[in-house]
Amino acid sequence: MIAESHVCFDTPGATEIQFTEPAATVRIEHFPHLLYPCKTEFIYDGKKFHWIGHSELVEEQTGDVLAQFHTSWHLMEGIEHKLGKLIIKHEGLAMTDLIVITALIVQERSEEGRLAVKLLTMCAESRSKWQGDSRERGRRKTRR
Repeated sequence: MIAESHVCFDTPGATEIQFTEPAATVRIEHFPHLLYPCKTEFIYDGKKFHWIGHSELVEEQTGDVLAQFHTSWHLMEGIEHKLGKLIIKHEGLAMTDLIVITALIVQERSEEGRLAVKLLTMCAESRSKWQGDSRERGRRKTRR
């Protein structure tokens, strides 16, 4: 086992990752946004990092891109079971475990966000349909 993660119930959008070797705990915070790609931040070894959406991991002070994730629908390989490719740049090789684990968590958080938006949309559509149906029933009653 490389690491274990736990959702922080005290802070919405936060996850704690406990690494086994070397023993370390990293807290990442996910900030969803409706208009822009979400941002996931964490501090490791005194440096601040962030994922832009689920596509790029950047070290904030230097602006170096340490990793990139390319989703399968952007790839032309056509392999259905593949989610995408995680490319770790030379600057990120010393943090491979951390990059892979945070990439997986960012993917999961992104999926949760899409599901929440889908559910909200479905609820709004159902409510709109229900209100439209009840207005139509009201019109029929007044015509009689």
